[in-house]
Amino acid sequence: MSKKLKRPIAFIATLAMILSMLLYLPSGVMTDIGFGLAVSAEDVTGTTSGEGNTLADTGTTGGTGETPDNTDNGEDSTDDPAAVESESVMLLAEGAADFTPTKPTAGDGSSTNPYQISNANELYWFAALVNGTLTDGTAQSTAAWAKLTANITVNNNVLVDGALNTTNSGSFTSWTPIGNYSSQYTGTFDGQNNTISGLYFDNGNTRYVGLFGCVGSGGNVSNVGIVDSYFNGNRYVGGVCGYNYGTIKNCYNTGVVSGNDYYAGGVCGNNDGTIQNCYNTGAVSGKWKVGGVCGYNYNSTIQNCYSTGKVSGWSNIGGVCGYNDGSTITNCYFDSDNYSGDAVGHSYSGTITVVEGKTTTQFESGEVCYFLQVGQENDSESGKAPMVWGQTIGTDKAPVLTSDSKKTVYRIGVTYSNTNSEITEHEHNFGANFRCNNCGSYEAPELKENVYEITNASQLYWFAEYVNNGNTSAEAILKNNIV
Repeated sequence: MSKKLKRPIAFIATLAMILSMLLYLPSGVMTDIGFGLAVSAEDVTGTTSGEGNTLADTGTTGGTGETPDNTDNGEDSTDDPAAVESESVMLLAEGAADFTPTKPTAGDGSSTNPYQISNANELYWFAALVNGTLTDGTAQSTAAWAKLTANITVNNNVLVDGALNTTNSGSFTSWTPIGNYSSQYTGTFDGQNNTISGLYFDNGNTRYVGLFGCVGSGGNVSNVGIVDSYFNGNRYVGGVCGYNYGTIKNCYNTGVVSGNDYYAGGVCGNNDGTIQNCYNTGAVSGKWKVGGVCGYNYNSTIQNCYSTGKVSGWSNIGGVCGYNDGSTITNCYFDSDNYSGDAVGHSYSGTITVVEGKTTTQFESGEVCYFLQVGQENDSESGKAPMVWGQTIGTDKAPVLTSDSKKTVYRIGVTYSNTNSEITEHEHNFGANFRCNNCGSYEAPELKENVYEITNASQLYWFAEYVNNGNTSAEAILKNNIV
């Protein structure tokens, strides 16, 4: 046989042998070596593969169609919250419990009859409903309303003393965030002061991570606490919400938040809406634009919030907010003993009023609680501010969200107390600092038809403090000349 004929035959035989061997390789190996013929679930999500469920689209990085995002002073021009999200499959870690998505027995998801969520199975069902991944034929609904009727536990003992890791033993059921950029949540979710414990998400390639991945314009999340939970993602990572266009109110996070890239925050990673009366006590870490409450605040509002958690990162790191861009931050605090940097890492533009660090002792004393409550706006009907913040001094290490009047904090001169028995009557010293000698407060002006009537210097100082604590739309008139 000629040499010209032998060489092609030998090449074809060798190629056939290689192809036959590849047919028996495990799923995903061919992709790894460059053939691109098969992709395993672990290749898509980075989670531990094993027996489990198929829950939701989590928006991993590397999707197609990315365009520049929010105008960010020229930074990060390749980032885009609207980037096309690749569909992924979250698999449970081997040995972890498998929650079967179960429709709540009460409620229909309407504003007048919200779903009543009482356990983890129903919580997973609601997430799948919003994400459009139910397999029972139920149509997707990103605007469904829901309420929690009980505390819910998904995993136990996820964290080790709040450190930046999880427990060394056992496996955890993976959480799939409610909503993502392509399926933004626009309904109302009311936790009714219940907690969700043990949420676990660990995929450093995924965007939009938290209890909620993305809350859209008009969406509302309120009155829920996230405890003993761990969230590790890429961008837009927060304990309550990864990316917010709506309203997050009266919520808190005590879990760990970790971002492998931009935008990580204890409450919310990226805020384009409103965050009000929220707090974080968990550790927060990332690379850029990392904050105790919020990583990136864009054309939005953060009001009456605090963080006592440790915050770490490379650049644009803040005890309250990492990067403020054209936004308002008012009456917010952070524990300066746990994070020694600035309250706001960088502010490109916007308004920052009474945003500062307080020591651990000041948090424990009731001082921060007092000023957070002072920052509440008066109810239009009663003319009084509702009780939102309270603290049992000597027991609670920091303010809590509560309506329990026994936790009311009063200022007694330069100290704080849960009782006002020491205040017999106000005695304002108009010759010195215009404060009451008994309680240390300024004199509140009389409110008539939603207008404050200011008659003296103490009332003028009170009004200035009231406005500077966030009540910027308050109206007043002077009734006298004031010196």
